[in-house]
Amino acid sequence: MFNRVTLRGIKNASFGIPIALLLTLFPSTVLAHGFGERYALPVPLWLYLYGASVAVILSFAIAALFFSRNESGSRDYPRYNLLRHVWLGHILLNTKISRLLRSISIFILILIIAAGLFGSQRVADNFAPAFVWIIWWVGLGMLVISIGNIWHLVNPWIGIHDGMIWLISRVTGEQNEKTERALPVTFGVLPALSVFIVFVWIELIYEGSPVPRQIALLTTAYSMYTVGGMLLFGKNVWLDRADAFSVYFKILSRLSIIEFRINEMSYCLECSNECQTKNGCIDCYECFSNCDDFSKEINLRLPASGLTAIQTVQPGELLFVLLMLASVSFDGFLITPLWMEFYVGQRDIFVENFMVFQTLGLAGALALFGGLFFFFMKISRFLSGHSPYNNSWASAFIYTLVPIAAAYNIAHYFTFILVPGQRIISLISDPFGFGLNLFGTASYQINDSFLQASIVWYTQVFMIIIGHVLAVIIAHVVAVQILGDRRRAMLSQFPILVLMVIYTISSLWIIAQDTTV
Repeated sequence: MFNRVTLRGIKNASFGIPIALLLTLFPSTVLAHGFGERYALPVPLWLYLYGASVAVILSFAIAALFFSRNESGSRDYPRYNLLRHVWLGHILLNTKISRLLRSISIFILILIIAAGLFGSQRVADNFAPAFVWIIWWVGLGMLVISIGNIWHLVNPWIGIHDGMIWLISRVTGEQNEKTERALPVTFGVLPALSVFIVFVWIELIYEGSPVPRQIALLTTAYSMYTVGGMLLFGKNVWLDRADAFSVYFKILSRLSIIEFRINEMSYCLECSNECQTKNGCIDCYECFSNCDDFSKEINLRLPASGLTAIQTVQPGELLFVLLMLASVSFDGFLITPLWMEFYVGQRDIFVENFMVFQTLGLAGALALFGGLFFFFMKISRFLSGHSPYNNSWASAFIYTLVPIAAAYNIAHYFTFILVPGQRIISLISDPFGFGLNLFGTASYQINDSFLQASIVWYTQVFMIIIGHVLAVIIAHVVAVQILGDRRRAMLSQFPILVLMVIYTISSLWIIAQDTTV
């Protein structure tokens, strides 16, 4: 399948945006996107929409019953420290293992650049597009959501930076990393947001995004940006505020079952970031790397527990999360008949400027999502009786959107991992497309017989419902922590419940459309 589709087809998803509520014609068939098989729904689509909405509303009632103690302030959640087991601690804290993982990542980074520059420019025959857009961007994201922030362990740019610092120390005799410039705290994650906007535009709109040589050049440019930034401003500061992917994967990891925590807050006094939440110092890798082993915890926790902690939202962080949701939704909307028909109606204006048309659409999607979110947050805050929370009300609830964005990703992209993602098996034997067979897998043929369209559809429905249910529960827990009053918390959540139902209906409508690769 991979060799018959463009990267546009590989990356496109079918996720919802609220404009879908304006539509009244629901198809009776859906296309299992990614392998082309159509699936006839056994019942009308409106029944799925109704059932999903009821499930989300019921989750609101459950949250009101079981997560409504009259108690303000962040509450802790159950966790189990894996470092209690000495043998496991020797493995998890072994620096040699982390260096090995980053060394492998550096090799893959070099391979991506080399294959893109010197290999075949046919998308299906080159290692770079398949690895970057499917294995790394989609696959790693799913692992981070499920397990934890693996990206921090394998980030090749950290390995390159650390290697350069070691080399500099050998030459100059200075053991500590020194930076003469400071990145203002008031910037927050605005530098990372700026880069993420560019990346989203490249992924969704830029016509050169599937071209191996373009991928190699962009990867090289970003490598220089990231490593150079770490050398100038310091590794941890740059990763936390200016590296778009470190910020992105760290946000996703708050859904995961593993957290990194320290139990000695004195280390936070020397931290370059505002790392503490009211629950403690969680997933601050600067503090975790600087503290002694006895102060470290690597905890198992319930999924999405990390989203319930109240913490200061940095400048730009709110827009970053909104862009995560808006971009993945717009990506799916790009290939719906509605969007195509809309473009046909405007083609006299944009006939030679299709990327401009797409860019305006992406900006419109972000404005729509942001407008809806802030509108319902304003109503929610009014019903709360004006909370005493010293940050904005919208910032307090922005992370309730993370389960929705994650669910959208998994609901659609899992087919790309399972089907087109198999192409990586043959490409590891012939990464440049030169006809090699280094590991004997070059002739591997993609198999999609195990994946039925009905399984894809019901998996998508299940994931979207779960994402919205989690969002409703997390929002209720956060409201109780802020307000400390069960009745006020419940009142404040009615507008958010309406917003979640809108997202649920629209997203299911979009994935049910007849889409083509």
